[in-house]
Amino acid sequence: MADDFITSDNNHKTTLQKGYTKESQMNVKMLKAAFAGLVLSVSGFANAGLITITGYDISNADISGNGGWSHVYDGNITLNGNNATWGSLADYTNGSGTLNDGVLGTDHDNTQLFSTNAGAEITLFLDGFYTIDSLKLFGNNENNGIPGGIENVLFTFGGLNDTLVSTPDGKNDEFSFGGSLLSGITTNFITLSNFPDGNCCNAYGISEINIMGERVDIDQIPEPSTLAIFALGIMGLASHRLKKQ
Repeated sequence: MADDFITSDNNHKTTLQKGYTKESQMNVKMLKAAFAGLVLSVSGFANAGLITITGYDISNADISGNGGWSHVYDGNITLNGNNATWGSLADYTNGSGTLNDGVLGTDHDNTQLFSTNAGAEITLFLDGFYTIDSLKLFGNNENNGIPGGIENVLFTFGGLNDTLVSTPDGKNDEFSFGGSLLSGITTNFITLSNFPDGNCCNAYGISEINIMGERVDIDQIPEPSTLAIFALGIMGLASHRLKKQ
């Protein structure tokens, strides 16, 4: 063990405790750097960008033609015997269509109409696991007030849910997940429900959905036990070096 020692000059005096040499200080710095590298290695698996929606289900969807609005869906469409303001309702499963075809709607011929009293629920399936940054619901250029009237939506994934308020963008509505209960939660699907009354006609319209987020490659992220062993190894090495001094 090194003895206590004092360094001093005309301006200040510093006392170093027994065994806490400059080399010990360097070891602590190395330990901190190792932990920082561990955090960066995990965060490095994420890549931000536009998320691909591989398909979607809708419960209590207005069928195409209701209210004179048209949309397409290539999955199973099952009439459920329910009706809403604009006509018959159906359950959509195992398909894709207007909401994820990559085409922004221009009018009621390529936008899906939803009756506000239908209680529709939309589940979007993603092409992998992501943390979600934002989601945008596109309307169209109709002048009847239906597009852009989605003021808030209940979002559910990862066993949690939160109602987010939209930021209007002309005929579109954008939702940011930053600061919400869902921020940083990893998921491969998103459910939207509890849509509001809208600005007009007991209806709202959606022609396309875009989601921005960061991909998380689950298979490449070390398991918690692996991370713990790595951290303990670093701490053990640092402790061993300190004891040798």
